[in-house]
Amino acid sequence: MSNLHKAFVFDEAAFRRDLAPILDRHDDTALEHFISDHRAQLRNPRNGVHIESDWRDDAAFDGFGRRATLALTAYYDPTANIGLGSAASKCRFGLIDLYPESRVFVGGGALGVPDGYFQSASYVAESVAILENLRAQLPLKAEIIDPVLIMLHAATAENKGLYLLL
Repeated sequence: MSNLHKAFVFDEAAFRRDLAPILDRHDDTALEHFISDHRAQLRNPRNGVHIESDWRDDAAFDGFGRRATLALTAYYDPTANIGLGSAASKCRFGLIDLYPESRVFVGGGALGVPDGYFQSASYVAESVAILENLRAQLPLKAEIIDPVLIMLHAATAENKGLYLLL
């Protein structure tokens, strides 16, 4: 896993409806069926390449956790990273100085998912409102606030959440 901050627009509603119950139950059989049924839209989370019909033979997808990570790609495009990259620490610590609860804007959220964190669409929208208010009050802190707002606005534009890899 890279030490760079990555974020992806994530279809929260579809995830909660279709895949979350399978992951909550840790149901291997249902997860395998999900992957088979959605194979055309799934991509290798590391390189973004669509998976082949013989995906079961690929050691990269052995085990429940790796298959869950693969299945998550039904809800985001692993080639469309909108994360903060190496600027994440600067933004995170700069925002904490301005607003102590702000660490969640850059990383974390209410729901842990394989290899990362998920922020719901409503959580992202609330974060935008708080950060836009801070931005209006503290225009000299734009260097810290704007990169995070750009990331969050990408999700709110589609009324979706974020999948964060930290």
